[in-house]
Amino acid sequence: MGQATGPNWGSPAPLRPPGPPPAAPSGPLYGARYGDPAYEAHYGSTLGAAGSGPDPHSPAPGGARAHADRAAAGRLTFRPGVVTLRPASMGDLLDAAVRTLRLRPALFLGIGALAVVLLTVLRAAVDAMVGVTLLAADGTAGLRITPSLALVPVVGALLAGVLALPTADAVLGRDPTGAGVRRQLRPRLPRLLGYVALVAVACLVPTFLAWFALGGRSAQQTDLLLGTFGLGLVGELVRLPFVAAPAVVALEGAAAWAAIRRSLRLVRGYLGRTFGMVILARLLVVMVTAALVTPLAVAVNVASTATGFALQDTPLGPALPTVFALLTTCLTLPFEAVLWTLFYVDLRVRAEGLDVSLVDAARRGEAG
Repeated sequence: MGQATGPNWGSPAPLRPPGPPPAAPSGPLYGARYGDPAYEAHYGSTLGAAGSGPDPHSPAPGGARAHADRAAAGRLTFRPGVVTLRPASMGDLLDAAVRTLRLRPALFLGIGALAVVLLTVLRAAVDAMVGVTLLAADGTAGLRITPSLALVPVVGALLAGVLALPTADAVLGRDPTGAGVRRQLRPRLPRLLGYVALVAVACLVPTFLAWFALGGRSAQQTDLLLGTFGLGLVGELVRLPFVAAPAVVALEGAAAWAAIRRSLRLVRGYLGRTFGMVILARLLVVMVTAALVTPLAVAVNVASTATGFALQDTPLGPALPTVFALLTTCLTLPFEAVLWTLFYVDLRVRAEGLDVSLVDAARRGEAG
């Protein structure tokens, strides 16, 4: 038996509470007036159990009515999957991202590992094309700054689009599977690749221009470091309005430019929140990387001391930092991809009242 398709992510259902349609106008739209006491009283009462709690529309003096409104608003919470279907805090989104990865770690981390393999191959090809190798002539340089670093956000965009599909399943309370990802991805893959191609042009062209302007292979590493840091900072700021675009392509089936325009509309009014989420995600990636790399480095040193075989002094030694970075990227890249899909859902909840249609679908059994 095939899996239910659930609600249409591309066109939200009419913003109404689950259950029979109201006999009278139902008040303001959810996305525009979230938190309005009259709205929460009306929709909270319809989402609660039948006959439970006081009727929020019955006359009640002052404090009693306010208490009824708060009680009704409390019944708005509905959680079929990894996150409650209502506007979420940053902490809620981070917790939901971890829950999503733990739901099917083999699926999410396996797809992430494939993306890291693809990233490694592409970076090696680009480095070879511009005449850069992992090891310097004296065999000492391990990590080198090359234009292939611009491929990280490109592969990240591809991974974000692919993992948006199982993440959406996790939000709706479904059990994400590899077969389900392949089935849902197949019709969306051409448009996702088109979006990734745009990201590649936007990332690679300025990076290559800056790299050659600084001297290419003969450039000072300090200059390359400062130039890369500056480009990365500008890239993060420019990326802010487009963070929802991979999920838009994967879940709504939009073409590349349409997804970019759609992301701009969703983020408008939430740029500060988006910037805060970007900073928080980057800090977490740095912390997780340090937490993983440090024990690995200590383990290598302890093993070298215990066995008398110093791996770091062999020709493989300079490659150890790169290997450690790849291992940590297999975890941090999927985490970021899942986090941005959850952020996309939160943006739609805030801007469009998506949670109302998702709760409706879940109540009617369409979400799993």
